[in-house]
Amino acid sequence: MKNKGFTLFEIIISLTLLLIVSGFFVYGNVFIKSQQEQQLHKLVSDIRYIKQLSLQKGNNNNKIFIQINKEDNSYTINIDKDKKTVKFSDKIKIETFPTNEGKIIFQGAESDKGITIDLSSSTNTGKKYYKLTVAAISGRVKLTEENK
Repeated sequence: MKNKGFTLFEIIISLTLLLIVSGFFVYGNVFIKSQQEQQLHKLVSDIRYIKQLSLQKGNNNNKIFIQINKEDNSYTINIDKDKKTVKFSDKIKIETFPTNEGKIIFQGAESDKGITIDLSSSTNTGKKYYKLTVAAISGRVKLTEENK
C-alpha cells in the first residue's frame, strides 16, 4: 500500500513553524504600535507635568515651558535652568504646530492661548493621525485619534 498523504507529525510540525513565523510579523507590528502610543502619551504626560509645576511655583518669568522642535522631531522640557530633550522615533512626525517659536507656556492657572498639535504615526498597516489639544483657560491636555 502506497501512502500519498502526510503523517500527523508532519502536519503538526508544519503548522507550528507557520505559527512561529507569522507570530514574528504580528509581534513586530504590535510592538511598534505600542511603542509609538507610549511616546505620544509621554508627551501628554510631560505637558501635564509642566502645567502642574507652573501652578506650584508660579511661572512669572516664563522659565517653565516645553519647546517643540518640528524639524528635529523632538521636544525639550525647560524647567528654570534644567533641560531634558525627548526625541520621537522615526515613525512619529509632528505635522503642524501653530506658533513659530514652538513653545507651550503655562502662566499660573491658565495657558496663554489654546494650542493644537497635529501628529502622525506610521506602521506597516498604515498611517494614524492624532490631535493633541491644550485648552486655553483650563489648560486641559487631550490626545485624540483622527480619521483622515
